[in-house]
This record gives sequence, C-alpha cells and structure tokens, in this order.
Amino acid sequence: MKQRALRNQKGFTLVEIAIVLVIIGLLLGGVLKGQEMIKQAKVKKVMKITDEVRSAIALYLDKVGDLPYTPGTATTYNSTLIFTALAKENVVNSKTPPKDPFGGTINFKEYTTDILGTNTKGSYIVFPGVGDYTDVSDQLDLKFDDDDTATGSMGLDGTDFIVTL
Repeated sequence: MKQRALRNQKGFTLVEIAIVLVIIGLLLGGVLKGQEMIKQAKVKKVMKITDEVRSAIALYLDKVGDLPYTPGTATTYNSTLIFTALAKENVVNSKTPPKDPFGGTINFKEYTTDILGTNTKGSYIVFPGVGDYTDVSDQLDLKFDDDDTATGSMGLDGTDFIVTL
C-alpha cells in the first residue's frame, strides 16, 4: 500500500528539473552574449566616429587652410559650432555632432598641459559616456593604442575618454 501511495504523488523528476536548468542556463548565456555583442558594436562606433571626425577636420584644413576652431583659445570647444563649420564646407553631412554611443554628445577639448604622458598637449575628441565603462576604455586603448589609458594617443581624463585629434 505504501509503495502505491508514493507513486501517485505529484512532482518533478530529476531529469525534468535538469532539463529546465539547462534551458535557463542557455537563455542566460544568450542574453549575456547579446549584451557583450552590443558593447562591442558601441566600441567599434567610437572608433568609427573618431576616424570620421579626424578625416573631416583634415579635409576642412585642406579646403580652408585653417582648423574649424582656434587651438589654444579655450579649454572646451563648442562642438555644434565646429560641426556647423564642417558642414558648411561639405566635409560632414550634419551640423549636429555625433552622439557618444555610450551616452551624451562628443565634444572637443584643448589641453595646455601633458594629459596622457609626455608631449600630449593639444586638441582631443571627448567621449563623455565611455569613461563610465572602465573595461571599454581599456579595450579601446588595447586595440588602437598602447594598452595604457594614462599614456599614448587615447585614454581617460577623469570620467571622459579622450582621443587625440
């Protein structure tokens, strides 16, 4: 009689529980991988924006014979004015500065002291959102610079990720 009562009890078998756990693990793995892929796309977008801005300023310099800003006159430049000047000469499509893929709008800064090691005074593109992701700034520096966010042509200035112009 006792044996029959145990067989009629409701519940899950170990195999069923194992299958559910495997499915949950696969779903979590997929979500985490998806988040990493999104972050990688944003990293590539930062470098694409950097290349486009550098090219646009070089084209502007070639066409006009001057920079769209005056170096040494300010610590932070109005990026909308710079992009308006670039758009006026048809070297960019929009007067609106690109958005930082990690949040905010890129801007431009002038450093009158060495910020990233020796001989690093000058103009920089600033990505204000990247600095919040230390792993991203490290990854960008590893891929495109000297693997040290305190030296080279890109790195961190507080919470801003900066790239030489």
